[in-house]
Amino acid sequence: MSNNQNKNNYNECANDRVRQCVKRIVECMGLRYLFASMYEANLLVGEGDFPVVIDILPTSGSVSVRQGYYRDAPNCLLFFCDKTELDYNAEREQPKVARMKQFAFEFIAEANKSGYFEPITDATYEVMYDRTDVAVSGVALSLTLQDAIGICV
Repeated sequence: MSNNQNKNNYNECANDRVRQCVKRIVECMGLRYLFASMYEANLLVGEGDFPVVIDILPTSGSVSVRQGYYRDAPNCLLFFCDKTELDYNAEREQPKVARMKQFAFEFIAEANKSGYFEPITDATYEVMYDRTDVAVSGVALSLTLQDAIGICV
């Protein structure tokens, strides 16, 4: 196998490993999981049950090498959202947003317990209203998920 094939296999495996671990955690929380680009998320968010966690295709990250293992650390954006009314008001939406924020915090706790990732100590979030073609509101969680095990290349 050529070096380029090795590199391509590593990229596919590492990216898929982190994504599959996120999916497992989200589904164990009883939430629907959707992996998509920003464009696809806008088109697909209305299909299926709510609440949903949209794992936005990572556009950046880093890699560390320790004892021959390459450990991927994508910068992730997870959007925890629920359907809302088109003409929402703050008083009605705040409980939904608070619930989505609680799911985001629960995700961090479950990810830390899972052993899939290095401990998450920092994350940021943004409350989002009406940013897609389908009326949804929720919390977009930005965090780096570093693979705890890595892949030997």
